[in-house]
Amino acid sequence: MAMQDSGFIGLGTMGRPMAANLLTAGYREVSRKSQIVITMLPDTQDVEQVLFGSAGVAQGLTAGKTVVDKSSISPFATRDVIV
Repeated sequence: MAMQDSGFIGLGTMGRPMAANLLTAGYREVSRKSQIVITMLPDTQDVEQVLFGSAGVAQGLTAGKTVVDKSSISPFATRDVIV
């Protein structure tokens, strides 16, 4: 199995220290360069901004890429944002 590049965006209690160990890049750039993007954010507004803001993850996505949301938000909000 080939190793794939991945991106991680995290601003919350767990995500901040994890993200500090990775190369810093803008959200769009992370998604452009990565096959898998994982978000781990503290609230719904952060998720919406990171994914759909003017330089958000969605701007760098192409077919076949995966976004995994592990944020501390309601599962209903995740479904509404991701689906």
